[in-house]
Amino acid sequence: MKKYYFIFCILLVIGCVQKVGEVEFKQVVADHKVLTLETSDALILSIKGEMENMRSVDKLTPEMEQGANDLIERLEHIKRQAVAIYDFAWTAMDKELLARLVAAKWRGD
Repeated sequence: MKKYYFIFCILLVIGCVQKVGEVEFKQVVADHKVLTLETSDALILSIKGEMENMRSVDKLTPEMEQGANDLIERLEHIKRQAVAIYDFAWTAMDKELLARLVAAKWRGD
């Protein structure tokens, strides 16, 4: 989880330091959200599938199940953080920045 905070801090510093890079920063935050959600969902499905396999052969101990559920809970929390970061970054946008973002998307930047 510390890795995600570190990555976000780097992105935040880059986005805040470079006034010219606001559009790129918003795009990076949007990409981060999508990748975080997709990766977390894939991991959660994998963990649940593995738990189900172990349960079917009666090898899932209560401690293992609790650990897996804790990990799933942390992944869900990371997903909520990614959405909150995205929402914050995009609500702090004015009309000029929105116009530049749309223009950049249109040009394929």
